[in-house]
Amino acid sequence: MIDVSSTGDSDIRSTFTNYGAPPVWLAAPGEGIMTTYPFGTYAAGWGTSFSAPLVSGTTALLVSSGPTAISLKALLQGNNAKTQAAAALSHAQPISDPQMGYGRLDTYRAVQAWRKSMGLN
Repeated sequence: MIDVSSTGDSDIRSTFTNYGAPPVWLAAPGEGIMTTYPFGTYAAGWGTSFSAPLVSGTTALLVSSGPTAISLKALLQGNNAKTQAAAALSHAQPISDPQMGYGRLDTYRAVQAWRKSMGLN
């Protein structure tokens, strides 16, 4: 499990988010996130419920960019792959608040670290 907190566009902790290291492991944007809205429109949303999917999506991207032999089931059951995924996600963009875990999610750096750990670079 990865505890996620929310930041604004300036990497400042959102007023509504959890913080403290631990339990917070990683931060991701969670303010003013554009999303779909009823009747075919769009709206901005706020909350860690917008931050967590960014981390989940990055984790899915890691799995999909790995060797084809790695399945989600194998990732979830194998300690080595979990450790490598966690290490890749920890390549976050540092932010000034030490209570925000490793910092703000950096999907590009996470994928690069994951691919390197899998010997794919």
